[in-house]
Amino acid sequence: MKMIISIASGAAVACASMVLFSAGVAAADPDVVGKRYADAKGVLSGASLTPVVATMVGDQVPQDQCFVVSTSRPTFLDQGGASKGDVILVNLSCYPKPASGTNPGFSAANNAPDAQAVRDTHEQESKKWMQTAEGQKWCHAALEKHPDWGAIPGC
Repeated sequence: MKMIISIASGAAVACASMVLFSAGVAAADPDVVGKRYADAKGVLSGASLTPVVATMVGDQVPQDQCFVVSTSRPTFLDQGGASKGDVILVNLSCYPKPASGTNPGFSAANNAPDAQAVRDTHEQESKKWMQTAEGQKWCHAALEKHPDWGAIPGC
């Protein structure tokens, strides 16, 4: 009889833990890594989350123009002992673009998902800018000044 009770209670514990652990998967946070902070705030607010900046690296651009490199949920409680379930911590990189010989930022050798997301966003923004009047003006000036560069992607 003891064996039947222990098997039944073990099965109940297993079922309860599966319910607990599977609940977190269904409520995943929106993926905002690689987005500008201004855009990420809108996405997170739309998901009823309050973004709070946890860290900022660099100071080359205003906060809204920084790239989101990671997010996490706080594991601390507020002063009343309650969980801040609607808060999401955001880590930012405030460099305007990936690293180059003259600008700090993510290294081209950094293949981490956050660095790749930032490079992808920067590349999309650059392509969009090159289609503007200002971008086309830059393209023509660059080709005149540096014919040895050949065709510039996006120009």
